[in-house]
Amino acid sequence: MKNTIKRNSPFWVKHLPLISGVFFIVSGIANLLEADHPISTLLFSMFLFAGSLNLVMYFYYPKQATIYWDDEKLVYAGQQLRSKKILFKDIFEFRIEKDMLILKSDSHHGKVIDIKGFNYDDLQDLTSILSSRIVGELAIA
Repeated sequence: MKNTIKRNSPFWVKHLPLISGVFFIVSGIANLLEADHPISTLLFSMFLFAGSLNLVMYFYYPKQATIYWDDEKLVYAGQQLRSKKILFKDIFEFRIEKDMLILKSDSHHGKVIDIKGFNYDDLQDLTSILSSRIVGELAIA
């Protein structure tokens, strides 16, 4: 049984930093070559900085959201650098509402995970895993 589900992002969400980074760098070079004014060097450096920043974001940030689990924890790695880790022993209830997976733990703690875009069959697998793990934890306790 697989223990990973992935959500592929749309083309523009995935590749917008690359497209805008290349556009900024090309615009900066064109501005430097076109204008003879001293301010063109400043504009070139600003465009180069913005383009470089976008390219770093493109190559450094993950391009798809992933939910994976093992025997003791569930991890949601979205399109940000920090992933959310939830131990199965801490979850006492879960539910799916609209496009959100709500994992409840003790009072005022829990996680809300955006599941929009995940495959329905993959979410059914995740639901069955969560049901078995939470019922198993409650039976042990």
